[in-house]
Amino acid sequence: MAASLFRLSRPRRVLLPLSALRLPLSTQPLPQPRDPSSPNSNRGLPAFLSFLAAAAAGGITGSVALCDAAPDHRVGGKDSTELVVRGERKRVPQQFIEELASFLGENLTVDYEERSFHGTPQNSFHKAVNVPDVVVFPKSQYEVRKIVMTCNKYKVPIVPYGGATSIEGHTLAPHGGVCIDMSSMKKIKSLHVEDMDVVVEPGVGWIELNEYLKPHGLFFPLDPGPGATIGGMCATRCSGSLAVRYGTMRDNVINLQAVLPDGDVVKTGSRARKSAAGYTRTAPVS
Repeated sequence: MAASLFRLSRPRRVLLPLSALRLPLSTQPLPQPRDPSSPNSNRGLPAFLSFLAAAAAGGITGSVALCDAAPDHRVGGKDSTELVVRGERKRVPQQFIEELASFLGENLTVDYEERSFHGTPQNSFHKAVNVPDVVVFPKSQYEVRKIVMTCNKYKVPIVPYGGATSIEGHTLAPHGGVCIDMSSMKKIKSLHVEDMDVVVEPGVGWIELNEYLKPHGLFFPLDPGPGATIGGMCATRCSGSLAVRYGTMRDNVINLQAVLPDGDVVKTGSRARKSAAGYTRTAPVS
């Protein structure tokens, strides 16, 4: 996802655009984020299919193994509360890495510590026996599109990554592949106060967004775990304690731009609040 339009709220709901995502806002008092250590905290997950992006490093010799970590049977045993997620072992072609590196440059890494960090989220009850083979940090929709097209060409799995606050293992890479970290795409593109909507990029955090909106008397009403990003919240259809009044993520996204597996970029709707019957392309991806 490159940007999205979202609703905001006052004592009522409000809409707010998101650099590919459009969200609604509210004018009620900004809710205080819950303690991240709380076991009941509903955590928004990173990344989103629309935001898909991957990276590769230049000057690397030899092929990198997909799923290069050996299965650990101590995790997920019959006496464990954790669920182990297993995958197949493959190899990432060196040509694939070189092709990614040709347009990503330094925004790609195959460093094991970085890959392990992205592949083993601390909050997740699910554990994976593998980690991503490559971690990339796209800075634009163009780079996201190129990454997705390259991964599709070589049939390499993609795992989008946002705030990594999910407890359900959404950022695990059981089959290795490319982890697309959206943290470099965190611009707030535009705010329409009268329309109560905002346009943001997928890497924007909901707490940072509300800090930006506070001087305007608005707020984005969803409140998952601290650190959750808008892209991840779309990917997981997050809710939070305020969902009873303001709905879940799908109720607060007006439209978004999504990158499809073949590299095509689609916009799921306009800023108009239509009531006409017909298919909606926004709900399936938010």
